[in-house]
Amino acid sequence: MANLTDSDLMPQGKFKGQTMENVPYWHLLWLADQPFCRKDVKQYVEENRDVLELEKKRDKFRNENE
Repeated sequence: MANLTDSDLMPQGKFKGQTMENVPYWHLLWLADQPFCRKDVKQYVEENRDVLELEKKRDKFRNENE
C-alpha cells in the first residue's frame, strides 16, 4: 500500500474520488479516529496532522459553533 499524497484521490467515504488536499480537515481528523479508516488514510492524516490542526485553528466558522 503506497503512501497517499495531496494529489491522490480519497479512497473511501463521503469525499471518495476528491483529491486528498480538497478533503476538509474536519473530515480527515474525524475519519482517522474511526475503526473503519483505511491504514493509508490514517497514515496520510498523521503525516499531515500539523497542517490539519492549523487549518482547524484558523477556521473561525466551525470554532464559533463548537
